[in-house]
Amino acid sequence: MKHTINEWQDMGLKKDVEYITKELGKKNSHEKPLVIELYITIITLVVDKFFDFYQAKEKTQLYILCFLLAVATGILLYTLYVYLKDYWTTRSKIKSSVFNIKPYVNTFDNNICYYAMTANNFYENYNSEKINNTNKQSDLQPNNLIFLEKQKFYYIETHYYINKCIHELSRMENVFENVFTDKALDVTKYSKIHVSRLTNILQLIHSIRFDIYKDSNILKASDIDEISKEYDRIMKKFIVRTNNNKLKFNFEWKELENN
Repeated sequence: MKHTINEWQDMGLKKDVEYITKELGKKNSHEKPLVIELYITIITLVVDKFFDFYQAKEKTQLYILCFLLAVATGILLYTLYVYLKDYWTTRSKIKSSVFNIKPYVNTFDNNICYYAMTANNFYENYNSEKINNTNKQSDLQPNNLIFLEKQKFYYIETHYYINKCIHELSRMENVFENVFTDKALDVTKYSKIHVSRLTNILQLIHSIRFDIYKDSNILKASDIDEISKEYDRIMKKFIVRTNNNKLKFNFEWKELENN
């Protein structure tokens, strides 16, 4: 099934909305202290409205002050407990090399795959526009300029989304072995990403990058090519560093020619 650019964008937005809705639906661990504080505030207002503290006996005043002090101390201790619990939980996860890989998996599924397919879609439009431009050679010059500008647009956007894909992947270098795996059991048990999916994405964007670059001579003076070359160097470093691991991942990323 072939998707248009807008359809891929709709799919990406849908995933973002689902993620935001899910996050908003989560209960915050700090809600309880806030509820307790609100409850105490209401009690204080009620007491202040219907009870004259300064007219009460000294013993009664002492009881009230001790009660409020105990409540305030309890809230402070509970809040401190929540923060310390979060801190030690995060610290223990880092120390044992166990941490939540879900954000990285979501980034791969929702962003990287989306960027790769969007780049592919712009590339297909670029090729289609190139054919149309060739068939329009006998038309008036203004018409040819319109086709040329559309072709430039697809050229730029193709490189742009490949660069975004590279940017997101390069950020996973330090957690590569935690997120990616070459074992089927790790995919089903720990929801990791199989390296075959990564290799497939790299092959796709690398092929698109070289095909559109060597095929086109319309934008060689543009900054987009220099930007793309810089991202290619980033991608090459990422692959070189991640190839040195225990996973069955081996891919060579060739940089664009400097011409």
